[in-house]
Amino acid sequence: MLAYGRIEEQDATLIVANLGTTLVTNCMISGSVSTLEEGVYSATDLYTGLDGGTVTVTTSGAFSNWLVDSLKANETRIFRLALLPTGVKPLKEILSLKIYPNPATTEIHIALEQPSSSGQIRVMDLTGKVINELSFIGEHCRLDTRNWKTGSYFLEVKTEKGLAVRRVVVGM
Repeated sequence: MLAYGRIEEQDATLIVANLGTTLVTNCMISGSVSTLEEGVYSATDLYTGLDGGTVTVTTSGAFSNWLVDSLKANETRIFRLALLPTGVKPLKEILSLKIYPNPATTEIHIALEQPSSSGQIRVMDLTGKVINELSFIGEHCRLDTRNWKTGSYFLEVKTEKGLAVRRVVVGM
């Protein structure tokens, strides 16, 4: 098992990898120090968009006993940590949307089943670094990808209805 964290201000990404040849279950992940603010963080799997549980960070930036359910042989999972306001539970992925074309060359369209009055899109590279953030209103949004580097990205789409994270490929 290998776990690696990347923190930029209060935006954190944790990469957990099983470098072995067998399935590993109930992986307990701990970190001794970080620059993260004390509090409870929601963990979202960036590949699937699924809830990865919560991580409690102490005043020294440490966390322990965060459970990752299982990792297949040679599997890597990337989690984005987001600080939860006190008393707020993490959003579940209930947002239904379509993203096309994927792979993309010049633009990506995001189509929601239900219009949003306050949608937000965050574009991240595979390490979880935020590349772009924008707001939108309605049921459709277009992203110009002509200036993006060739590769894979995560799109995090958040509205008042919920959250969805999807992987897109650009320029291939």
